[in-house]
Amino acid sequence: SSWMLSVVLVNCVLGSVEGSDFLGNIITWKPVSGTQYTVNFSYQIAWKRSCKSPVCTKELIQQQTIFPGKGSWACIFGCGEIIFPSPFVCTDYSEFEDWSRGEHTFQHTFDGPGPFVIAYTTGRCGTGSVATDGSRDWLIPTTIDLNPRPDNGLINSSPVSATSPIIHLIQGCTYSLPFPTDDPDGDEVRCRRGINLSERGDVCEGLPGATITSNPCSIQYTANTVGWFNVVLVLEDFANSTSNTPLSKVSLQFRINVSDNAGKACPSPLLFSNSTIKQEQRCLPIAPQGTLNTSIEVIESSRRRLWKVAVVAPLGLRTSPVQKIGSNRGITIQWTPTVQQYGPHVFCFTAFDSYGLSTEQRCITLLAGASSPDILPNTMIPKGRNVSLNQRIFTVIFNQEICRPSVPRHIMLFSTAVNPPEAVVTLDTSRDREVSVQGNTLTFYLPEHIYFLDDHEGVQHYILMDPGAVVGSMSCSESGAPFRGISDPSEWSFKTVVPSTDPCEKNGGKGDCEYQCISFNNIYMCSCDQQHILDRDGHSCIHMDKSEYCPCKNGVCRGTEACECFIGWEGMTCAEPSCRHQNNCSENGDCLTPGLCSCQPGWGGPACDIDLCSRNWSCHSCTLQIGCVWSSKTKQCSPEIRSGRLPARGSCPT
Repeated sequence: SSWMLSVVLVNCVLGSVEGSDFLGNIITWKPVSGTQYTVNFSYQIAWKRSCKSPVCTKELIQQQTIFPGKGSWACIFGCGEIIFPSPFVCTDYSEFEDWSRGEHTFQHTFDGPGPFVIAYTTGRCGTGSVATDGSRDWLIPTTIDLNPRPDNGLINSSPVSATSPIIHLIQGCTYSLPFPTDDPDGDEVRCRRGINLSERGDVCEGLPGATITSNPCSIQYTANTVGWFNVVLVLEDFANSTSNTPLSKVSLQFRINVSDNAGKACPSPLLFSNSTIKQEQRCLPIAPQGTLNTSIEVIESSRRRLWKVAVVAPLGLRTSPVQKIGSNRGITIQWTPTVQQYGPHVFCFTAFDSYGLSTEQRCITLLAGASSPDILPNTMIPKGRNVSLNQRIFTVIFNQEICRPSVPRHIMLFSTAVNPPEAVVTLDTSRDREVSVQGNTLTFYLPEHIYFLDDHEGVQHYILMDPGAVVGSMSCSESGAPFRGISDPSEWSFKTVVPSTDPCEKNGGKGDCEYQCISFNNIYMCSCDQQHILDRDGHSCIHMDKSEYCPCKNGVCRGTEACECFIGWEGMTCAEPSCRHQNNCSENGDCLTPGLCSCQPGWGGPACDIDLCSRNWSCHSCTLQIGCVWSSKTKQCSPEIRSGRLPARGSCPT
């Protein structure tokens, strides 16, 4: 869905926004495990580098010194006049764009489940007054709701995102600006414009004629008007794609500067090298106790040289000065996340040339503490020499549970019968029925005709896989930690041999085929009659109207009557939702839809295995009536006894 950004918003202050040193950014939160109403907050704030002391430098970033903040965090709804200081640790800066950025955390225990609104206000450059455009407040708000979620009984965590504090555009040019988001709970995240004072403060927000796409979050904008613009995006997480009730919301704030192009054509931006992190990678995992080592490289020309790379990075990420890297120039990146940083972090970077023109901003999610799936040794079958030209089924086992990717990724079979080798089969692991993912095992099936003309002995074949052909189960919101892929032809290769006997001779001339076997030089293929089609196993036949003979509602047919169900479904016709990965709801709930349990009173969690009462959660989460509490042992409502006191008056419903 899309939203139009207003040119003018009522009751806000128009005019230049250059007077304020505050440049926005974001605050996110998550509950502290094992506590009732305690929340960890993590915030990022940006300001004019020339207006705030100390000035962030590379040395201060490496020292990770904590400096006192200029503004404060305050509870503006639901919890009274609570004020939190805003210290920060420098994380990145840009001398050219005149901004610094820092981040820090704080923890607070609320006196109830809320909801609450926490917001940040700050001071104007050089004065002690509240930061404004003119005379009114900037705010970075977030909404906290500590009531158990209706879908799984757990406490929600907010979505996360990041962006550069200032985005530079050229007048007359058209842009599509992505703003990657993620969610620790795997919820769907949508963005929209801030529409009222509680979401954007008194600061005018708007881009004339711009359009917001809510999921994935992006702004499409033709920069016709020169000047500075405040942008306030509200990020909301939803339990699923059909829900219209947000679980929480956070505000992502930044500025856009449109500069005069003097009537010239839109300049061609600098280009990142192919080895630089790509926007479509979306998710980059970092193993527990692991270190991210990568580089950001730019292809230079004789007229345009790389000047600087600006990054928006998590605490502790280190960058090098601009240097020669192979045939390009760029910077190196190194980050070793702490245990406290495990989870998703949005990382953004932009490169500037010697004229001050920038590349597009790229942002991806760094998934700290997550390992990518990898292939277990000696599990690629078949591999090596003497593989029959009749081989149709290929399997490989990974070191963790895997899933299909959410975007197209491919497996390719190459043959060296021609020079250069060419891909004779390409399968899309995200959707093709010839690909099956079950637990740790990937299975794929080749078409029956693939070797039919390639019938001479000793032809070398090899299999390649795109990075992300499968993904891990600990996921970013859009896709899990991706498999590295297979790019070396020697990793999974084999040589074919012609079978010594005619496989169609057995079984009355049918061989292993259900209907008809056709062979040529002992290489065979199966066929079916006109009312049937060949199944992916290359042997069985399926009626063209499979619903009549094999009514697989959420699966594919194997043979004429058997169904192979997709993950999350089971039963003869794959019509029954399965919660196998949720331990069948631990016998404390019912499986509503694939992977979604409806828990009995007193139980929560994705698998209904969390005893809400014994975890000292608020009484309302497991109480059916005042003075009554759900008993995890008797599984019925019982009078509540606290510290030896008598039960409350009245009877309890059963």
